Amino acid sequence: MKANQIEWMIILLIILSVLIFADYFLTDQSEKELIIAGSTTIFPIIEGVADNYILEDPDKEVTVIGGSSEYGLSLLNDGDIDIATVSRDLTIYEIEQYCTLRYPPLSVATIAKGGTLFIVNPKNNIDNLTSSQISDIYTGKIKNWKDVGGENKEITFLGRVSSSGTRQTVESILNIEEVRNDMVPLPTNSSVVIGVSEDENAIGYIGHGYLDPSRVKALSVDNVEGSIEHISRDVYPLVRNLNLVTRGGPKGMVKDFIDFIFSKEGENVIRTNGCIPVRC
Repeated sequence: MKANQIEWMIILLIILSVLIFADYFLTDQSEKELIIAGSTTIFPIIEGVADNYILEDPDKEVTVIGGSSEYGLSLLNDGDIDIATVSRDLTIYEIEQYCTLRYPPLSVATIAKGGTLFIVNPKNNIDNLTSSQISDIYTGKIKNWKDVGGENKEITFLGRVSSSGTRQTVESILNIEEVRNDMVPLPTNSSVVIGVSEDENAIGYIGHGYLDPSRVKALSVDNVEGSIEHISRDVYPLVRNLNLVTRGGPKGMVKDFIDFIFSKEGENVIRTNGCIPVRC
């Protein structure tokens, strides 16, 4: 056999070995343990579903981690977790980048629709803002509440860190390209609620499931209340998909867990957290 033929056979064997290993890695997922990470908006949903899921088999273990949508995708791409939770749609760049570096392609399961609410302190007399006013507050064109019908007080804008899927969705819907330079970037929905509740001049945004009317007030946007009904009918302006992302089609315990989310038990948890279940 010629030397070049041997070399080609070796290369072919290496390629086949890599593909077989990748397939084994993805199909031989632990049947007793899952690690899920990403969006803080989706975190309470997955945590609640996991609690119900393991009741059926106490030997199974589901670890749920927050962070951000991008954090979850990063861990998934590195093979450190089984499922990434992403509170926005994947970008073409993310899909193409993964496809050029990994095998097989990403698989996305949309489990719910969620609304993003802009919130203020209960002592603020503002009840509604237009999309244009929110955009101008976001970019810094409006810096005082009097410019939107409120008191003569400087606005404190509490945003989210750049890796947040909630932030990325808001900026996409409102066509935000530049953010005001005095924005306070916070890591979680809960931290935004705390910040707004403690500052009478603050405004921020959160996932619907984090709304606590005893601490903060949700604003209508374009005179449309961010209610469950309006979110489900897509008449509220700030609606986004809540997604689970896996490496390739889900198999084994990963598939079993995702199927459970689409069950009545899973849908009940989704509704309890202020979101709208999406049928598989």
